[in-house]
Amino acid sequence: MDSNLTPQQVQEAEQRALAEKYPMRVLCGLDHLVNTFLGGKPDETISARAARDAAQGKKLGEVVSFLLSKVQKNHPELAEAGDLVKAQDVASMETQALAMELEGILHMPEGEQREAALGAFAAKLERP
Repeated sequence: MDSNLTPQQVQEAEQRALAEKYPMRVLCGLDHLVNTFLGGKPDETISARAARDAAQGKKLGEVVSFLLSKVQKNHPELAEAGDLVKAQDVASMETQALAMELEGILHMPEGEQREAALGAFAAKLERP
């Protein structure tokens, strides 16, 4: 992430991202879809991709970042902060879901069914 953001700006961007209402979440989903069609990562906004590409010295990223920053100061960097905190939120929820699943398996009576469930659970963790 770009260093021109203060820690307070990053925190505010993260809070805004986590508090987005349904219409904004739908727009972000469309943004992710368009970014994916354009060869980007599926869980990344065009704005965050532009910031990352600009930081890597890619001309298109620099141009898109420049234009977006004319609409909102530091927009690409703020978007990057928002994308990151949303990804961390999803990772946290998935970790909690896995912990609950494992707890359920461990409460099963010992036997073939429990061993099969543990094997399936372990295989799930080994997936890339």
